[in-house]
Amino acid sequence: MGDDPLKPRDLDDGGIPSELTYLNTTIDGANLGIDEPNGKLALLDKSQKGSLKTCRVETRFTDDVALKQLAPGSRLCLQTTSGHIALVTYRGHAPQGDPSDYVKLDVTVWRDAIESEDG
Repeated sequence: MGDDPLKPRDLDDGGIPSELTYLNTTIDGANLGIDEPNGKLALLDKSQKGSLKTCRVETRFTDDVALKQLAPGSRLCLQTTSGHIALVTYRGHAPQGDPSDYVKLDVTVWRDAIESEDG
């Protein structure tokens, strides 16, 4: 979430860990996830406002969210270990039979939005 502008990265880019990953396996289906050392991910309820304040206080964290749990407009909060907070809005995925495999997301990032415990 520190890239400006944000851009997708291949999992094998090396060095810099991904904060949010899209993985599609034939066993479990597709999901959006995060490796716990890189941050925290939470799926918001429909009634929750997608805002910095909401994402700062949300504590129902998960490692991943199955795409079958998401509908267009579903929102997730992401807190990264580098201090950024993001609101991720799911917009959809590749249609069945499409030769490409992708998800469409809107992402709002608040950089350095997590206050350190030191200060």
